Amino acid sequence: MSAFRIKTTTLHTLCSAIFVAALCTFSATVNAQTLAYTINHTFAIDTKNGNPVNEIAIYSVGEGTDNLFFAPDIIAPSGVQSLSYTLPFSPISTLILGVNPDSAGSHIILFTNNTFSESTVGKKWSQIFSSPRHNAMITLLSNAHSGQQPAIDSLTSFLRGSEASAADFHSLNDFSILQFTVRSSIGNGVPEPGVTSLLAGCAVSCGLFAYRGRRRRNQ
Repeated sequence: MSAFRIKTTTLHTLCSAIFVAALCTFSATVNAQTLAYTINHTFAIDTKNGNPVNEIAIYSVGEGTDNLFFAPDIIAPSGVQSLSYTLPFSPISTLILGVNPDSAGSHIILFTNNTFSESTVGKKWSQIFSSPRHNAMITLLSNAHSGQQPAIDSLTSFLRGSEASAADFHSLNDFSILQFTVRSSIGNGVPEPGVTSLLAGCAVSCGLFAYRGRRRRNQ
């Protein structure tokens, strides 16, 4: 009986380790020689106006440090896509902003955590963030993306604030993609295929081992 319990506990511990390793392996690649972390976010998106998303800013927070990266990528209006970038540290949380241009008035695109997404249904940008206002943020993103230091400083200050921090998503977790002025959902994170298959295999192995153990005890 005790031997079975020890083996079951050991397997559960191993499966937990595989679960963590799977998330890290397929979401971030570490270059040990330069201590660089390559981060990948895969997502599905469908913009309302059929226009792409540009002026992308990726804000990452690590243990005692942060980083603001202006991605040269342009996100296509629809489909499953990825954003990849490299950091000198392992990120804990992330917030991604972009601009969806529109002749009738451009939109802010926000990659955010699911809880924040659910709590902002039906709200305008100005009802969630006191400053900068919606159009001012679009201008700020554009100027910061072009390298204007005052705009970079202002954007960094906003991202370090409590209002923006509430929208951060954990760097290895799922996320939602929102469009503003009035909040609407236009996409979500997509799990990496390798993670899904590895976790499924682990779950099956754990279940099979537990089932065999119950049979032994009942015999």
